[in-house]
Amino acid sequence: MQHTLKYLLSELIIDSRLDTSLADLLISGVSCDSRSVKSGEIFFAIPGAKSDGLAFAEQAISAGAVAIVVELNLTELKGLNLKVPTFSTNNIRKTFTLVLDRFYNNPSSNKLCLGVTGTNGKTSTTWILSRLLALLGKPTTLVGTLGIGQVEKDLDLTKFIQTNNTTPGPELLLKYLHQDPAPATSIEATSQGLAQSRTSSINWDAAIFTNLTRDHLDLHGSFEEYGLLKAKLFSEELALSNKKNKVAIINIDDEFGSQLFDKIKNDFANIKAYSLSFTNCAADIFCISNAVSPAGLEFKLKLFGEEHDFKSALVGQFNLWNLSSSIATLVALGFPIIELQKVLPLVESVPGRLEHFSSSGINIYVDYAHTPDALDSVQKSLLELNPNRLITVFGCGGDRDRGKRPIMAESVAKFSDIAIVTSDNPRSEEPSAIADEIECGLVKTRLGFSWKRILDRDEAIKEAIQIARPGDIILVAGKGHEDYQEVKGVKYPFDDREVVRSALLNTK
Repeated sequence: MQHTLKYLLSELIIDSRLDTSLADLLISGVSCDSRSVKSGEIFFAIPGAKSDGLAFAEQAISAGAVAIVVELNLTELKGLNLKVPTFSTNNIRKTFTLVLDRFYNNPSSNKLCLGVTGTNGKTSTTWILSRLLALLGKPTTLVGTLGIGQVEKDLDLTKFIQTNNTTPGPELLLKYLHQDPAPATSIEATSQGLAQSRTSSINWDAAIFTNLTRDHLDLHGSFEEYGLLKAKLFSEELALSNKKNKVAIINIDDEFGSQLFDKIKNDFANIKAYSLSFTNCAADIFCISNAVSPAGLEFKLKLFGEEHDFKSALVGQFNLWNLSSSIATLVALGFPIIELQKVLPLVESVPGRLEHFSSSGINIYVDYAHTPDALDSVQKSLLELNPNRLITVFGCGGDRDRGKRPIMAESVAKFSDIAIVTSDNPRSEEPSAIADEIECGLVKTRLGFSWKRILDRDEAIKEAIQIARPGDIILVAGKGHEDYQEVKGVKYPFDDREVVRSALLNTK
């Protein structure tokens, strides 16, 4: 595949006039990694957290780059003395994404594209959307925490490509969408992904806002900045999409969501904004009633003025939010309600999201909850199943927002009967130091609550199973589907679910 330099860079660079001799230069690829540059490619010298891509421009040229794009003003640009044509742009990350999109022939333009953002619920909601679409005969590319791959009627997650980021970089995302024939895609849009314009070229059909609670403040500095990045999916990316029937589903029970809904409703006439609420019966989507059991959920929704009954095999009140927003999105896009009612019971739980195991009257759930709000939600959902005792095994990741550690501990002390503080992904930090900060939140406890520290996560999970009695529920929180534990920069094989399976076999 080749495109001309003029086609790829037109209107995206500061001085858009291309010398005639350069305009028709054929480009064979686009890259921001000098180590992977091949002959005939454009190299984008993107500034990074640890190094500046400009420092690797000569390396890229030696590897065959025929043009360089930088983020400098024209005066600084003239001071460069590179051996190939060099161009500048005001926003190099966004330009990189848009150029890649042109190179891959705008792969999202002929697909149904659904984006989900918010602190919690992104993975579950994108999963539900992709499974519903697949069961309706529309194979869907799922992009997010589970990796990137195609979800078909017969599910096979072994074919998924694992990615370094929940929202992968545009090089992988756009190349995959270009090559994948699936007619739809469901994408988790993270705050960091939105900040770095990884999805800025996607022509969205619909966007969902789940909620906004504390997370990633180590990256974004303030809660306000974090919220603005989430809003970018709607106010910039969805608003600029070239799709005709554009839909926004926004949770207005969330304070930030309520403000976001008002803004999108009032300021963006080209977006059909719909409100979702479990407390305000005037909302466009309202849950009238629901019943929770170990077998799943039965609920009645008011959808755009009409009432409809649904059944799901998923457990937990928080899944009610994910299911409601997914159903509403597809209905708003024209999918028949009666068909959604038929296939909804066939949607399985997300791997590592309240994934269920049981033995001898003890029920164990492995969940990815790693924020205070997510931990609150999952514990509340499990308490609805009326356990004798709720035993929670949890920790906090290293090199991440330290302020949430005691808050998560307070959540466990509030809802669980027994807590076992253990190691999550300590990364470069000492597990004992992380545990010290967690335990600061366990000082003020309610009557009957007890806790212990077992830093070895394998031993912590086994201890929870050992002390459990019939009728108890064990929650193993924090890592969910992950199959590794990161310690001092090394990822060691570790899967909570495999530990649980092995421990249950040994207790029989």
